[in-house]
Amino acid sequence: LTSKETDLARKENRISLLESEIDTKSSMIKAQKDEMESKDKVIRMIKSELSAQQLDIAELKAMLEIERTRGEELERRLKSSDLRQLDDSSARDELKRLRSENSELLKEYGPGSPNSRSRVTKAYLKFLRAESYRKALVFQKQYLLNLLSKAKAVENAALSILEIKQDDSKKTKPRFKHA
Repeated sequence: LTSKETDLARKENRISLLESEIDTKSSMIKAQKDEMESKDKVIRMIKSELSAQQLDIAELKAMLEIERTRGEELERRLKSSDLRQLDDSSARDELKRLRSENSELLKEYGPGSPNSRSRVTKAYLKFLRAESYRKALVFQKQYLLNLLSKAKAVENAALSILEIKQDDSKKTKPRFKHA
């Protein structure tokens, strides 16, 4: 083999290696894209859970406010003469019952309760973890796309060099004529 042929064979081998590397990188990008889509689904699910929990908390606050106003209404009636005339002891019992229910609801679902705070914190931490992972995948995707574009540029440069060499070899005449 001549040096041009061995050089050509080496370059063809390099091109096939680059093509296989490009195929590998593109399959990696596709896998990472699929994984990023699944992480986005998890993030959407966590966001919907968080909004549902916020709605539950809002409903509980509304119920608590209703109970509070009912208790205040009963207390106001107790102070007025209408309820005293009917039955003073039953009104006081009802007021005590409502106050105890109100305080239980506050302890269980009110602001600062460990029950609501821990669930929201846990959901938020899941969200942060998923968001961090998503950002890492985006960075990795950008890196791999950059790497692929550089490999493509090298491949194009190698192909153009090969074309120039082939054109040169066609233009030059052999030195010796075969008999």
